[in-house]
Amino acid sequence: LGTIALSGSKRFAEASASAIDAASIIGQFGVGFYSAFMVGDTVVVESKSARPEATMPCRWLSDDGAETFELADLPDDAETRPRGTVVRVHLKADADAFLEESRLVDIVKKHSNFAPFPVYVGDTRANAEDALWARDPKDVDTKEYRAFYRVAFPDQYDIPAYWHHFRADAPIDIKALLFFPSAHTEGAGLGRMTPGLALYSRKVLIENPARDIVPEWLRFLKGAVDSEDLPLSISREKAQDRRLLEKIKDVVVRKAIRFLRDQATKDRKKYLKDFHKDFAIFLKEGICDDSRHRHDIAKLLYFDSSRDDGHLVSFDDYVARLPADSKDDGTIYYLYAPSRAAALASPYLEPFKKTKRECLFVYNPIDDFVMSNIGRANDRDLRPAETYSPDDSLLKDDDDDVDDDKATDDDPKKKSAKDDDAKKKKKKKDAADKATTAKPDAPPLNSNQVAVLRAFFAQELPDRVESVTATAKLAESPAVVVDAMSGAMRRMMAVVSQQKTGQEMEPLPPQKLEINPKHAIVRGLYDIVRALPPNALPDDPAKRLATTAAHQLLDNALVAAGLMDDPRTMLGRLNHLLETALVENPRKKKQAARREHLDAAPPPPSGLQFSPPPPTLDVEVSPSEGEGLGKDDAPPTSSSSSSEQQASTTATPGSSS
Repeated sequence: LGTIALSGSKRFAEASASAIDAASIIGQFGVGFYSAFMVGDTVVVESKSARPEATMPCRWLSDDGAETFELADLPDDAETRPRGTVVRVHLKADADAFLEESRLVDIVKKHSNFAPFPVYVGDTRANAEDALWARDPKDVDTKEYRAFYRVAFPDQYDIPAYWHHFRADAPIDIKALLFFPSAHTEGAGLGRMTPGLALYSRKVLIENPARDIVPEWLRFLKGAVDSEDLPLSISREKAQDRRLLEKIKDVVVRKAIRFLRDQATKDRKKYLKDFHKDFAIFLKEGICDDSRHRHDIAKLLYFDSSRDDGHLVSFDDYVARLPADSKDDGTIYYLYAPSRAAALASPYLEPFKKTKRECLFVYNPIDDFVMSNIGRANDRDLRPAETYSPDDSLLKDDDDDVDDDKATDDDPKKKSAKDDDAKKKKKKKDAADKATTAKPDAPPLNSNQVAVLRAFFAQELPDRVESVTATAKLAESPAVVVDAMSGAMRRMMAVVSQQKTGQEMEPLPPQKLEINPKHAIVRGLYDIVRALPPNALPDDPAKRLATTAAHQLLDNALVAAGLMDDPRTMLGRLNHLLETALVENPRKKKQAARREHLDAAPPPPSGLQFSPPPPTLDVEVSPSEGEGLGKDDAPPTSSSSSSEQQASTTATPGSSS
């Protein structure tokens, strides 16, 4: 005790320019014993050595713990006192709460619950728990792990999905037990979780939660980390201690990542159901925050795919199924959409369907940011589907492939099988042609016709369109925008912009538009533009229709890309198009049908002249002639005979009137 008293605390306090709080000194110089003077004004220590030659017990007493102390032998207790030490703290008047047994039990359970010796409060042992992490993993069964989890973490009501019990001796000696929960509270809106790992040194608690030994993205971990290399007086303010904590942190992260990857390999179904489903969001956070382990974390992620309906795939699976074609660049492509149905209907997936190329689907708004942070996976570039530009030779239609197959196959059996496949493909293609608004029989626009549309867009939409080009990668969609910021990224930037400035985001810059020269909408727009007179005014009906259609074509492409900031801006144009389709076009069709009907009527016979019908005649019927008729009855007439009579009367050859 005398040596500890001279450890330098007083000199440290005197050398400091500012006042030093007692709590900030404790632990700096190994003077934890003197924390007793924070709650007591007098401390008495009576001790008898276990060495046989030291039979005389002694007493140490201090009233302040700093300036003076008394040391004396206790000859009267030499025979009766057992070996060991007794510390008596005479509490201050404001510290009587430490006389409550429940308070003492809580303190023992918090700091010394796993100490290798028993601690009693009265006649009850306060630290009855076993330090499970200090035992050999082979000697611990599942029942003990689950029981420890319930006792050590009473606020957790789930059964852990996994636990990892390991020992490491390099670069630092560690005994650890990590629990991976099967549920977390952040998804229920209960706030951000605090890290659940506790740090021990020789089973004595140093810090709980230990924020310095686990990154934020692994805050869902529960368990204990024990290292005999750590001093009990560890301080994150010391550079040496910080290095120790960083080494522990690196070991914990690497062990956790490797363990999860092994579990995914061993039983993927269990991994996806019990862990990945609820905790993938934490892995994505780690990719964005932990640059050191980013690519290792990426191997733990699984995605939906255009090839596997309902079966999630990893980057390893994707790369293993890449085509061996030398024309394929081997890039990993992903498509963001709110759902699988929306992804399958996206125009950006059409070139993948044509080339039978796989594309990953991501549905979380932060996924685009996550993918951009990964950058490369399995030595492959990671790019959004919007950037996919396959070689023209890969964009052949299915019927072209069928013709090639028929032409090169000479084996009758193979040819028969190929013919069956060809029929199925043709039937599928015909159904697709009927489902789309495109006209498969109409020739695509040539380069000159595309140039006409390009000039029209440049004239009418100069602030919205940067360029217009034709593309062969689209099948059922009329147009797409390319080389643009993703919709998810733009929405995230909009949120950040509003939080910083409170103002709306800058409008979209002019877009690069790619059009499908085979699509009926594009051809129809070209037909209207081509028929416009050179000096057509903006209020000309045809000019207004063409301009509205051009705007809407771009808006549809922006909606498909997720870049439409406010869809309400389209309402005026949509109403105009609906009016044209439902009102003006039916009226024009009726007028055209009437003209066709009149034009198709047979001409009158040669030499006949038709005069207006004669005036009607009032005919009086005498009672005798109308006998038997009721008051409301009318005499029967024959329209055919009267018509013939009228015709014979008024259509006399050679008449002059």
